[in-house]
Amino acid sequence: MTASIRIFAIALFILATLSSGVQAKNQKTKDIRARAFKRQIAKEQVILVDARTPDEYNTSHLENAKMIDFKADDFKEKITKLPKNKTICVYCRSGNRSAQTMEILKQEGYLRVYNLKGGITAWQEKRLKTVN
Repeated sequence: MTASIRIFAIALFILATLSSGVQAKNQKTKDIRARAFKRQIAKEQVILVDARTPDEYNTSHLENAKMIDFKADDFKEKITKLPKNKTICVYCRSGNRSAQTMEILKQEGYLRVYNLKGGITAWQEKRLKTVN
């Protein structure tokens, strides 16, 4: 390997490392607890997604939540139609399906995704408001 090829390869490696670090820095995908989730959905315009089934959603849900059933065959198609320039806040019953949803969105290039840790169960344990 010639010196110029070696230098080019090193420069390419450094550039790739730096650009992935910038993307990771700009990405805010994380699990947050119920009260922090409440603050997040109150402080800015977000898309609030309930990843539960229609029966679960109809029992009770967070106000203004859009239901996209994680168990539906077209779930990935529907969830990835959400705008990438918006903050997405997602929850389910226990936090499992919504954590998987957050990972799907992260892989699809969504930059701001928050998962309600413990799901609506944790929300209700804190006696936070739901609607029917």
